[in-house]
Amino acid sequence: MVAVVSEAAGELVGGRYRLIEPVGQGGMGRVWRARDEVLDREVAVKEILLPHGLVAGQRDLLIRRVLREARSAARLNNPGIITVHDVAEYNGAPLIVMEFIKGRSLAAVIREEGRLPPRRVAAIGAAMLDALTEAHAAGIVHRDLKPDNVLLTGRRTVITDFGIASLLDATALTSPGTVLGTPLYMAPEQIEGRPATPACDLWSLGATLYAAVEGQSPFTAPTLTSLYAAILTKSPRPAEHAGPLGPILTALFVKDPGKRATADHIVQALAALLQPEPNTLPWQSPQTHAGSRLPATGPPATTPANTAPAMGVPHPTRVAFEGARVFVPAANAEVYWWLSEMVRVHLGAMYGQKLAETRLRLQVEEASFAEAAAWRALLEELLHDRPDLTPLMHQLVTETSHRLRA
Repeated sequence: MVAVVSEAAGELVGGRYRLIEPVGQGGMGRVWRARDEVLDREVAVKEILLPHGLVAGQRDLLIRRVLREARSAARLNNPGIITVHDVAEYNGAPLIVMEFIKGRSLAAVIREEGRLPPRRVAAIGAAMLDALTEAHAAGIVHRDLKPDNVLLTGRRTVITDFGIASLLDATALTSPGTVLGTPLYMAPEQIEGRPATPACDLWSLGATLYAAVEGQSPFTAPTLTSLYAAILTKSPRPAEHAGPLGPILTALFVKDPGKRATADHIVQALAALLQPEPNTLPWQSPQTHAGSRLPATGPPATTPANTAPAMGVPHPTRVAFEGARVFVPAANAEVYWWLSEMVRVHLGAMYGQKLAETRLRLQVEEASFAEAAAWRALLEELLHDRPDLTPLMHQLVTETSHRLRA
């Protein structure tokens, strides 16, 4: 690599940006904390380190491409995307001037704190996804999303390095057949050399969130070749600490980009996971809908275990069958948000997680029959052990069916 800025702090770059100290280096760039002498503000100056051996035409093309994408990134306006103030060519190489953020990278947080709680990781993921959605809408794919490129500061989660993504692509001019990006977080199609698409960023989002919640990357191998083979042919190691994030990670780790969960699917799943905890007792049902037929307060009518339900309520097996028949289509409909809250409050977090997993599976594959069978078995087991819940389950099924028809 060829540095374009001297090592000496105090240097005035381009007659405007005075270097203070280097604050990071990696990939194809080095970042300095600097001061904008014209606007009297602190900024970050990223100098792009160009490979040796570029001929004049390659160098000019590479510079034009990175400056073009940096200017595109400068038009993005999202709190989750680092603001680009200026782009320039300095000493024959690109220079990007950005807002200076005082914070730690997600990679540094993971190193210092270990694995993070699922709810905190879900909040980080939601902010990242909001930023990615805006970038993708503008035609910009990051291509190298990883914990090192995510900064945490206060309540902000900020993705960096959108401006050098095209540089990674352009470098292929000098290294035909080279796989670009950070292998641990790359999508299978990137390893195969296929064009980068928003689906690539979603895989990398999943790998980044996995690293945050598990404290390690989803794939490891002793050599680069075996790492590529693992990403292309194997499933990631099971997530042991992801909790309700598990189904979301599974949906992002689909190897076929055409079947991978979309940003819209993941936005909805993360929103459901981040819903505030209800301030109710376990068997209280909050008034979430003016026409709700479920009781607003008070425990459900109960009978001793393994006794018949009240008169007028179908047999538990029938209720389980009807529940499976109704819950599966409801998981993929607008009523899902109401149903997920009712299931979580009345049946428990495990059943709420199962409903979220059903929703994701229905959105990425044909799974209606399998999901219905799984729900029937789950509900039959529940009502066999707790027949006293049958009246409540019957009410829930009836109300869900009514809302589906509404």
